[in-house]
Amino acid sequence: MAWHFTELYKAIYDRFAADATLGGLIQGAWSSRAPDTVGQGTPVTTYIVTNLQTAGAQDEAFRTLARTFRLAVTIIVPSEATGATDPIDLEGQIAARVEGNWEDKTFGVQPDYGLARWTPSLASWNCTTMNLIDIQSLDAGDNRRALGMAFEATVTKEAV
Repeated sequence: MAWHFTELYKAIYDRFAADATLGGLIQGAWSSRAPDTVGQGTPVTTYIVTNLQTAGAQDEAFRTLARTFRLAVTIIVPSEATGATDPIDLEGQIAARVEGNWEDKTFGVQPDYGLARWTPSLASWNCTTMNLIDIQSLDAGDNRRALGMAFEATVTKEAV
């Protein structure tokens, strides 16, 4: 019963891909995993890595299934300035796009971009609003900085 997983993952991917400003900041480097060419001491470009996983046990009732998911988003930027771009500023700009403009919206109105307070629209499952639950600086090794953000949502389906 993993189709809810791929459906949610595709909705998240489409959300990121539709954000032209985010795409410009990361130059389209969005991936479900880090490129193999990125190792300790290797200069890197800016990119985002995502990891979607279940967060805890599946809740089941007689006619309903529910599973909570956690999405980890890791923003990786070079630790040295590239041109006029300061790495800390770039990291902050990307994090702001990933989080989104939810604070500019009235209650119940979807943000224009980003994941916080966004409700993914799934074809055959229902999804709760995604909540930002954690932000932390990560050890990214030589020549790069990393910022981790975690979001959580619950996907449900009722039997016919």
